[in-house]
Amino acid sequence: MKTVTFLVNSTPERPALGYGDYVIVESDEALLFGSHASTCPNPYRLNDHGSAVPWKLIYDWIADGEYQWQCIQHDKYGKCLLINGGGEVASRNPVKNNDGSVFTGVFVHVGGHNSKNPDWRGSAGCLTIPRDYWPEFIACFEVGESGKLIVKPFMEVNHGS
Repeated sequence: MKTVTFLVNSTPERPALGYGDYVIVESDEALLFGSHASTCPNPYRLNDHGSAVPWKLIYDWIADGEYQWQCIQHDKYGKCLLINGGGEVASRNPVKNNDGSVFTGVFVHVGGHNSKNPDWRGSAGCLTIPRDYWPEFIACFEVGESGKLIVKPFMEVNHGS
């Protein structure tokens, strides 16, 4: 079984553009792939008047935890990973949701999908891989295959006993 681990080292605001996190793909403890990635949504969305609406008001951000992924062929993203079958995923943004606990329809997809800016993540809550690394990342998976997804801090801080 393959495990995809995202190591969180950034926030949606820092870096506002680009990929401040890291992803590792392993199979039976053999490293298959590693690169920069993002667990963060876009830092903002422009409203109809061209003003920036902060991410906290409109997007979700996946919480640390263990999830399941399945490699699928999607109409919008092409070959990608669907998290928890499109069902509930824990959210770390209490403002976006009524109770701040979950959101749905989460994928791992290529960053900047249909954007002219390669540093724009193009995410409303999905995990993204930079365009330059996407072909190598997605080649690690076959459509129909499934495995474990882990989201955790890049560094665990031990405050002692």
